[in-house]
Amino acid sequence: METLARTEPAVDALGRAEPRPFHPKHLLQQVLISSLAVAPDGSSVVYVRRTVEDGKYARRLWRVSFGGGAPDQLTSAVAGDGRPRYSPDGKNLVFISDRSGKPQAWLISLSGGEPRQLTDLPGGVGAAEWSPDGRRLLLLAGSGEKRFVVGSPDDPVARRIRDYTWRMDGVGYRDEFTSLWETQISGAKPRRITESAYNVEAAAWSPDGQSIAFVADRRPEAALDEYPSLWEISSTETDPNPGHMAALKGAVVNVTWAPTARIGFLGVDKEKAPGWANVDLYFIDGAGHQPVGAGRDLNIQNSSYGDYMDGEDFGLPPIVSLDAQHVVGLVAHEGFSHPYSFAVDGEVAA
Repeated sequence: METLARTEPAVDALGRAEPRPFHPKHLLQQVLISSLAVAPDGSSVVYVRRTVEDGKYARRLWRVSFGGGAPDQLTSAVAGDGRPRYSPDGKNLVFISDRSGKPQAWLISLSGGEPRQLTDLPGGVGAAEWSPDGRRLLLLAGSGEKRFVVGSPDDPVARRIRDYTWRMDGVGYRDEFTSLWETQISGAKPRRITESAYNVEAAAWSPDGQSIAFVADRRPEAALDEYPSLWEISSTETDPNPGHMAALKGAVVNVTWAPTARIGFLGVDKEKAPGWANVDLYFIDGAGHQPVGAGRDLNIQNSSYGDYMDGEDFGLPPIVSLDAQHVVGLVAHEGFSHPYSFAVDGEVAA
């Protein structure tokens, strides 16, 4: 296992640490830990370890016992491995890797062996989540249908732009919307569930695996400005008309469901709210939705930012179902982000 040498800082006559000069080569020694996944039984944690090799970032998966001890290296390719997810039985791990070119979903057995590629979608895969029974994966991936390209997709003549959200920082040209896909662990061809005419921001399985809740703006006005809301669609049947579940005055930004009994989602309930507006948590309750922790002025998102953070982690505010009654989210406070537990009955605990 690779180790980094640690040297004690020089001290002056009074025992105070003397500053050491920083050189550009020190940037190549940086190691960053990110993208944690906890085993279903809580016994171990898989994480991404990012290093610099030949002037490029390399991200590999490691596993360590929750009780401590030496970590085990799970992947060794000089590639970008990320977003690890334990299978419900804790025996396998699905992750996203660009080792074959475009980012795709890969599977590795935690008892040993080499990873196996599960998908080969032309637009790549951005996320993969296990179904509750461990037999299928929910995928967020390019729709496969170009929106703006004129001529050959491989060598376009031009782009005919038709909306204001055609390009985004950190993303580039939005030639394809992200769609919701489903695939079998056995290796069957992935099946696109949602239409290509709108962008899916996030999605979550129902506890029985028969439905998927997803975040998207399906309005024609989304070409001017996107305000996603919450929808539900069957995971087993082709249905071009998903059911509408909830909307806010602003935007829904993320969703969680299984194994929690109720659907939880994050969003902003203010019209034309700025990007720094507080994000609140809501639970679906019958035909409506109720905010959790109302009046406590909680901003449920990760507000920590700095140069020594992996850009892969700057995404949607995280929200994770803990059990049938609780979800966990990060609450921003004075530049720090702290985990909070939110119960479906409204109880909030730091």
